[in-house]
Amino acid sequence: MVYKLSIEKGIYTLILKYNPLFEEKILEDIYNHAKDIWPNESCGYISNNKYIPCVNDAIDPENSFVITNSTFDKALINKEVQAVIHSHNSRPYASAFDQMKCDDMEVPFGIINLVDPNIVTHIVFWGRGIKRAPLEGRFFFFGVFDCLSLVVDHYKNKYRIKLPDPHRDISFIDGNRKFFEEYLDELFQTFERVDLDDLEQDDILFYFHGGRIIHTGFYYGDNQVMGHWLNQKSGLHSIEYKKELLKLAVRKK
Repeated sequence: MVYKLSIEKGIYTLILKYNPLFEEKILEDIYNHAKDIWPNESCGYISNNKYIPCVNDAIDPENSFVITNSTFDKALINKEVQAVIHSHNSRPYASAFDQMKCDDMEVPFGIINLVDPNIVTHIVFWGRGIKRAPLEGRFFFFGVFDCLSLVVDHYKNKYRIKLPDPHRDISFIDGNRKFFEEYLDELFQTFERVDLDDLEQDDILFYFHGGRIIHTGFYYGDNQVMGHWLNQKSGLHSIEYKKELLKLAVRKK
């Protein structure tokens, strides 16, 4: 994970990069394509350690992408696609569609987010074959590195338990949409509610605000919680932090 501020020709570029696989030259080619296409979404793929730009055939290319390219299809079938990548126009998150397509294609996905042609804020890759970022110090990128991702990754790393990890829409944040309530229905098949005054290590915690669950994390022990709050780095904090919102804890049966 790299957080870099570069200054070139008086232009400030603040970049969050989580890229454990690809060389800088590939990222430069991705950026140049995205810059040329902006405000439309650029799209392409990486094969044989080269970035191959594609035409975005989406009906609404400023807000979505579609690759209708026989060469890409052939490379995908032959398992020659190292990653699919597209740009976002000032939307620093992975949409539910992005998350779904990454799972469906079973190849890594990447997003480069541009505020304008000269300002990049994020270059993030995730998916099959991509090593996950450490639990502490992650930057927030909804749908990839968020509070639920932290809990899911922890249980997978420590217990080899695959928790539910449904695709989630940004309207959960922007539109006060409920999400965790349905998530709990599935989680309660293997977890049970426990008393907040009797927490054990790795109990999953849920925080409520405005009549809905807004956040999750897990109990680390010693009155500390591991969490990833919106637009903050992930990490440990006292259980007293936002304790007025902490209303529910669950434990593996």
